[in-house]
Amino acid sequence: YEEEKRRQEYEEERKEQEEQERQREEEVERKLEEEQRREKEISSQERKKYYDLYTSDEYNSTQQSHASSWSGSNSHDKSSIYGSQDSCGTITLSSSSQF
Repeated sequence: YEEEKRRQEYEEERKEQEEQERQREEEVERKLEEEQRREKEISSQERKKYYDLYTSDEYNSTQQSHASSWSGSNSHDKSSIYGSQDSCGTITLSSSSQF
């Protein structure tokens, strides 16, 4: 009888530990998902900010004047001045666009 009781207690304890472990894992997973979601939000806001900046008339007109003031061996094609932009609106700046 004692042994049976001990075994039952052990089983309950084990189940409890498994439940706690499962809850911990869920918590970690939830935090991770939230962090990833926050990063996505931040990066899309950043992207929009840069996209707005690089598509603004003011920026493009200053780029134009830079481009027209370059001559000779320093001339670059347009994409190397502006960087390239993919369909998602992510702008990849080339090194020559950093004045």
